[in-house]
Amino acid sequence: MDGRGSITTRRMPGQFRCLPCKRVVTGTESGHCPNCGFVPPSAPDVPAPVPPVSWAPVVLVVIAVVVAVVLFVTN
Repeated sequence: MDGRGSITTRRMPGQFRCLPCKRVVTGTESGHCPNCGFVPPSAPDVPAPVPPVSWAPVVLVVIAVVVAVVLFVTN
């Protein structure tokens, strides 16, 4: 950094020899083999997938609040 501001950079993974594929590959963003998913010893673990959000309870609460406001205003 030269002092003129901060910059966010993403380190791209380098090449490594994939043991199962038996060839040199360029790793994915997390550093794994793009063909078989082999994790070299220096690569971080793959993060667990985030469970999907259920919107049904949120929609029901919003509808209940709208109905309560409408009933309160009309009375």
